[in-house]
Amino acid sequence: MVIRWIVVVLLAVHGAIHLIGFAKAFDYAELPQLILPVSREMGVAWLAAGLLVVASAVTMVASPRNFWIVGGVALIVSQAVRRSSRRARPSTSAGVTSSAYAA
Repeated sequence: MVIRWIVVVLLAVHGAIHLIGFAKAFDYAELPQLILPVSREMGVAWLAAGLLVVASAVTMVASPRNFWIVGGVALIVSQAVRRSSRRARPSTSAGVTSSAYAA
């Protein structure tokens, strides 16, 4: 039971991290650490990924048996957004696939 709550918190934090891309795309925050520009379309994709990851955390609490459905969709969208943003820096793209297996 404790492990489930740890995973829920990690998913919620991960979803919040995805919102950084949305904030940069729509100039809601100054983010000098993010050197690549983020288009508004990609900002919406980052928002969708973040909301799906948070939804998977909520689903893990509300309906653990159905978590894999929302979590699977969140994983696919999250990885697609991350891969598209990392294409400009190929040296960091190797960690994208390994992070999918860690989740």
